[in-house]
Amino acid sequence: MRRVFLDTNFILDTVIWKIDLFGELRRVCDFAYEIVVLDRVHAELEKYHAQGGKKKEVANVAHLVLASGGVKLLKTKGGPVDDLLVRLATKEDAVATQDQDLKRRLKAKGVPVVIIREKGYLQFVGR
Repeated sequence: MRRVFLDTNFILDTVIWKIDLFGELRRVCDFAYEIVVLDRVHAELEKYHAQGGKKKEVANVAHLVLASGGVKLLKTKGGPVDDLLVRLATKEDAVATQDQDLKRRLKAKGVPVVIIREKGYLQFVGR
């Protein structure tokens, strides 16, 4: 089974733009997969929650979305999320991100990337 890793900004953007994350992943993934979130991503969402205001609201919804979808939480030994994603993801996996630098690094490694297009749907690049 292939893994689809979710980056923090990707999760937050799907909430902000009201994208059905799980429905869209089912639509674009024509293979068996499990959704994986790193513990560091979870920690970044907690930081947003602690900031209060609109960020807290978005982080709350993000937590609810992740809790409802059978997402696997992967424990790591720490470090920057982008570095962990580049190190852990293989050519058989995919990483969902909007981060330009991370996309470039993943493409150089041959890892497929899922992006948000037109603030409304998901698309694979580099596959």
